[in-house]
Amino acid sequence: VGIPPFYSQNVNEMYNKIQHGVLRFPPFLSENCKSLIVALLNRDPKKRLGSKDDIEDIKAHPFFKDISWDKMMKKAIDPPYKPKVKATDDTSNFDATFTNEPVVDSVIASSALSQTMADSSDAFKDFTFNPKGGALLD
Repeated sequence: VGIPPFYSQNVNEMYNKIQHGVLRFPPFLSENCKSLIVALLNRDPKKRLGSKDDIEDIKAHPFFKDISWDKMMKKAIDPPYKPKVKATDDTSNFDATFTNEPVVDSVIASSALSQTMADSSDAFKDFTFNPKGGALLD
């Protein structure tokens, strides 16, 4: 919890862990939580949770048994934790390790980003944003 389960600073070691590593869980995680993580990280894509009936498989997992998905979609459920913020730019809930990092415009090299944008100029043609219900086709 806190970092990816097979993380290593050594990329080759991380790939080896992804393919062959054993998941280890802290004792405070519930059995349903552990089961969900194991199912989502199944190495066989055909057996991975969500591979058969997509999101319905995931929503039906026992970890989510107390979730009313209809209420969630209607935004009628209060989140279990709401951080207290003083203003829209309040970063007090984030570790200084992250808030002290310099701001970077993009993690993609500008030439690659320019090409990507040029290649996708019509990618969202005729779409608008609707904050109440998602994207709508005009």
